[in-house]
Amino acid sequence: TSPGAAAAVVAARQESEPAHKQSAALGMALAKICVSYLQVISFLSGFSLPWSPEVSLMWTLAGAGTSIPVNAAFVTCTVSWSFYARFRAAALLPVAIAAALLFIPLWQTLRTGRRHWSSYSIALLVTSYLLYPTISREALRLLNCSAPVEGRRFLKVDYRVECGTAAHGVHSLLAVAVLVVFCLGLPLASYVALRKDQRRTAATGRALFSFLSDGYARRWYWWETTVMLRKLVLVAVSVLFSDSADDIQVFLGLGVVVAFLCAHLWAKPFTNPVQHRMETAAQVVAALSLYTGWLLTLDVSDATRSLASAFLIAINIGLACRFAYLLLRSSGATAQHALKLASSKVSRHRGLGRGAAAADGRTTMYARRGGRGELTAAEAAAVVRGSSAADLTWKSNPMVQQLRGLPAPG
Repeated sequence: TSPGAAAAVVAARQESEPAHKQSAALGMALAKICVSYLQVISFLSGFSLPWSPEVSLMWTLAGAGTSIPVNAAFVTCTVSWSFYARFRAAALLPVAIAAALLFIPLWQTLRTGRRHWSSYSIALLVTSYLLYPTISREALRLLNCSAPVEGRRFLKVDYRVECGTAAHGVHSLLAVAVLVVFCLGLPLASYVALRKDQRRTAATGRALFSFLSDGYARRWYWWETTVMLRKLVLVAVSVLFSDSADDIQVFLGLGVVVAFLCAHLWAKPFTNPVQHRMETAAQVVAALSLYTGWLLTLDVSDATRSLASAFLIAINIGLACRFAYLLLRSSGATAQHALKLASSKVSRHRGLGRGAAAADGRTTMYARRGGRGELTAAEAAAVVRGSSAADLTWKSNPMVQQLRGLPAPG
């Protein structure tokens, strides 16, 4: 392609990128809000509340769609693993996925001959984000033992596993390491990396951490780490206070959800009002779901229980449908911008190609006539002004040489 074609393509790209990037950032932020919402409501299955079978199934599906449900019924029935085996699988899953994702830079290296680690880092970050709730829950469950029963303690999640044994001690050390390195280390490392990324201008750095920072105002670029900590605290409440008396677990859970909701309303970390409204709605629905579940513990009639269950299903499915609509609309806008950009490239290339072909035709005609000494002064001047005049085979034409200020050949 000619330099003019390349410049036109660059100009078209610069004109189209802002809207495209805004749409992509909106879609990314909405996707993160939706995933966080589904993960949070999946934690509600760990609260000791009389959920109906339909509501329990809804919590299970929410967790299965956004994380790795290693303790779900369909997993435990299909794979006959012990609790320790499931915990080891959850703890080593990030390492296994990190090794499996190495095919991304290897394939790109084989294809282009250069190393590409940015795509690998982004994929690993997204995977860790999705695995975060599951791994946090499994590590906390292994440390949650029951009160002594005839001098022996057992895991609350599986009373077949006795606490205090050598196997439990080894796995407890592994669980503590997972909590420190992964559950606390991921938010801390993300905050440090985002803080450093604010001082960088490299495109690779922006692409790598855009998953965490997209949608947030510059002042609150680190807010996603707060979302991670909210999940960790809520998981800790659901696991460590599962057998608490006087509804302490529910009240603590409500306190966590309301506290982070108030922090969100105070900070308003999103740049787009749509994101702010959806995050607010997600946290309000989570609080309403937990509060409605607590109402079910009271002495209410069966009709009231059915009505409460229908209310829970309606507000959660309604919010999920709203997320789906916004995500589809954002994806459609992004696709529309991409098609518009591609169409602009094609049309500009065609137009420039026709112009270049016409110019080449005139050049050929002038070359033939110049070789015979038939060029007029205007034609010769036009040729001299052309970018390829120095490369023409008929540059020895006397008129051309005269107009270029060169001595005419003898």
